[in-house]
Amino acid sequence: MQCHHDHPPHSFIIDTRDSNYKTYEVFSPAELDEIKAFEEKKLPIIPTDLRDYINSFNKNSIQELRSQIFQSQEFDQEYSHKDSHDYDWVRFTIYALLKEYEFGSLKEEHNEAWYMAHFWHFIDTVFNGEDEITVLSYRTTRKKIGKKCDMIFAKKSCNHDEVEEYGASEAGKAYDGDQAIKRLEEGFVKLPKCLKDMLDNILPKCDDNKKLQTINFIHSGLQPYVIRADRPTKYITRIQKSRNYHLSSDISQFGTIVLPAIYIAWVTKDIVRNTYNIIQESNTHNNNSNIQGPEWLTQYWEESEKEDGPETSSSQEKILKKSNNFY
Repeated sequence: MQCHHDHPPHSFIIDTRDSNYKTYEVFSPAELDEIKAFEEKKLPIIPTDLRDYINSFNKNSIQELRSQIFQSQEFDQEYSHKDSHDYDWVRFTIYALLKEYEFGSLKEEHNEAWYMAHFWHFIDTVFNGEDEITVLSYRTTRKKIGKKCDMIFAKKSCNHDEVEEYGASEAGKAYDGDQAIKRLEEGFVKLPKCLKDMLDNILPKCDDNKKLQTINFIHSGLQPYVIRADRPTKYITRIQKSRNYHLSSDISQFGTIVLPAIYIAWVTKDIVRNTYNIIQESNTHNNNSNIQGPEWLTQYWEESEKEDGPETSSSQEKILKKSNNFY
């Protein structure tokens, strides 16, 4: 092993954009391209009508944006939350962001909580139209590995149900370069392991492991990008990252800079929703295939699946631990 410190490959995680693979000649460029293309999952395709509605806000002045926001739309007539939430969410998001540009808020320094509440709130609100998916926030401690994330995208459940996690969001108050320690630790170590852990939890619930993926939306100040994790082979978790781009604090670039962020938030939701649907379909199929006769009820408590107990140390290890406590 050429790594002397913790690195994702130690956890069977491969990030196709990690330059260390080329630097230390672990994989050739052609091999990395092959890894990326194998069982590749393309980003979801947004409905044409929704795409066109988002693009209608491709304006670069406050007055033009205000005029477009307050135009009456077809979905306003007999509004249906189920059918029109995404359109209403786009309009609400545009208006909320426009207010920040009007106030000049983005030209000042703020803490992480401010960015979550005033700018990146649309990552949370995009899920408002989902009946079975919720967003757990903020600084949520994950029970699986104890890592904290600003948001967790999960199946709605009560405290007595197992939590199914499909993705997360992580925020930073400022962008201080791609090589900053915090950005490197989160983008290359913490969050890939977090997404792998989510995959490990949901993969046993699906018949085809290659269909599932988890996703993380990362933003530092006004600099966002997305990480996706999937399991194209039995043991290897593949990490794929989107392009990095910077949102301008100037309203003159609103259309070309802000709209892609709104689009990728919708993509994040769609990936989470698809993952949830795949698991539910697999559960339904398995339940139908396990239908038995009425005698199952009398046998239910007689047998149980084998459960592996926690590993226990040997008596010699216990002796050593006790002896160490005296020093």
